[in-house]
Amino acid sequence: ALRGLLARARPGEPVQVRLTAYCLRGRTRRGNHVRTGIVAADPRVFPLARHVELYANGRYLGRYLVDDTGKHIKGARIDIWTPDCDDARA
Repeated sequence: ALRGLLARARPGEPVQVRLTAYCLRGRTRRGNHVRTGIVAADPRVFPLARHVELYANGRYLGRYLVDDTGKHIKGARIDIWTPDCDDARA
């Protein structure tokens, strides 16, 4: 089961993920400044420097760059960066 959670996502193939948000300041795992349009993901599932298109409840959220990671971002989970910490907590 763990192997299935850590399987690399295939380009163009939908993957069900858990979406969360974060608002930390600073630099991403790739050394860029955090900004709108980036997400943190487990690079074993979603490689760094790739784009993902996100949907929630059938609604298109947009195209995001996988530019960051996080110690709590494991498996099929994507953390969307937002400049507003209140939004991230909600």
